[in-house]
Amino acid sequence: MTYLTLCIDYDDPLIKSLILSSLSSSIHSLALNPSTSASLQWSTYESLSFEHILANPSTTLCNSYIFRKALIRKHFLSNTISQWLSKNPQSILAGSVPRTYLLECDYAEYLDEALNESFELRDALAHNEGEEDEVGRKWFILKPSMADRGQGIRLFSSLQELEDIFEEFEQLDDDEDEDEEAGDERQGTGVIANQLRHFVVQEYIPNPLLLGTLVPGHKFHLRVYVVSFGALKVFVWSEILALFAGRAYSPPSLSTDMQAHLTNTCLQTEDDKTGHVARFWSLPLEKTVLKAIFGKICDVTGEIFFAAAAGQQMHFQVPLHPRPQQQQ
Repeated sequence: MTYLTLCIDYDDPLIKSLILSSLSSSIHSLALNPSTSASLQWSTYESLSFEHILANPSTTLCNSYIFRKALIRKHFLSNTISQWLSKNPQSILAGSVPRTYLLECDYAEYLDEALNESFELRDALAHNEGEEDEVGRKWFILKPSMADRGQGIRLFSSLQELEDIFEEFEQLDDDEDEDEEAGDERQGTGVIANQLRHFVVQEYIPNPLLLGTLVPGHKFHLRVYVVSFGALKVFVWSEILALFAGRAYSPPSLSTDMQAHLTNTCLQTEDDKTGHVARFWSLPLEKTVLKAIFGKICDVTGEIFFAAAAGQQMHFQVPLHPRPQQQQ
């Protein structure tokens, strides 16, 4: 009989119950041990005992890579992709990612200096200034690198609009200090100060696929669940979700209402969430189209992990030791 000692320490009770249920179905007998001597540690990244894991590489497993920024931080991911494409221009990633610019800026007063470093973005904005047709202007989407849940994401098409966004961030930061004193918790797309400084700016895709049924006229994205193991196996789960925006889409030249442009379910009200999540395989597209999309998702996912493992060893490190041997 094989015995495996586990340390399961997850703050979210729902996720913890799912982890235990999954392990119970695979392992005959679970011996839960809260100490760091566990053979398997499954916890939030901050709670993992990497010191113990690194000291016992042949007998200990955990649920996270130690260095993973190349994949999970937006500006690191952008670097991962751009450096890979510079050496592999024929990669599938070339046609899978919008054109992306990096922007490093703390406050609105330093924006001009930041754009000197990101001169390609400055040139793109200057080109927009000379575009007389409002509809023909390029729009851009700004994303703080370390933020999540839609926080700090904004749309803009001119330098003035970008300056206004950074001035707004400063005001939100001041308001946050007041809210903390009052015990208030900010909702929506506000952003906190420690999530600022590093940003990615991408050309906004002006013509997203809008389906005629399910949630008609609403923008959506696909949430794909991926598991990677060791050095390196990557698994894509076929049960993909389609997440729809809370409001009907309209081009940013007509409306910058973020509820119509962001598809994060955390930004939707309870009424919005009704019917706004669907299975990928139930989308009203031909089965051959869905299969082709799924195949490309798998190819793109594998290429990104390979690009990180092969070209970003400082920021994504896979274990080099052999898989732990089972003890009888």
